[in-house]
Amino acid sequence: MKYRGAERHVESLRKFLVAASQDIRVLVIKLADRLHNMRTLQHVRPDKQKRIALETLEIYAPLADRLSIRMLARELEDLSFEYVSPVEFKNTKALLKSKKEEAILELNKFIKTVKKALAEENIINFKTDYRQKGIYSLYKKLKKFDDDISKIYDMLAIRISVQQ
Repeated sequence: MKYRGAERHVESLRKFLVAASQDIRVLVIKLADRLHNMRTLQHVRPDKQKRIALETLEIYAPLADRLSIRMLARELEDLSFEYVSPVEFKNTKALLKSKKEEAILELNKFIKTVKKALAEENIINFKTDYRQKGIYSLYKKLKKFDDDISKIYDMLAIRISVQQ
């Protein structure tokens, strides 16, 4: 039996879910394949771009998040968001860029305070770094707070690793 169009796609998804239920590695490989597809999506016809991006945003990114592969989920979200909502993507990316310098200054002040407090406790073997909020994640949070950027405090987040 040959499947065409949406039927083929649904059958493919069904086979994928059955295989994934038997071996989690299938899921990880499929997520890696989807990431590669999203990174090269500009080479696909525009009508397919939006469909693939929407499917990624609604199925694959949440799946990666559920598996606690947050870096992968964030990249899938951001790559998809650009094709699903190009205007909102562009606006949110510009807003993030404009606020990043200010946020880095604040974060550096905080890091100095943390380093001082750790030194007072004789903790000297530690490492600090930070991560930036994803564009799609920022967009969702902006919608939650009626586009008021002043209510968003986690555009950057610090990570402190301490040796035991």
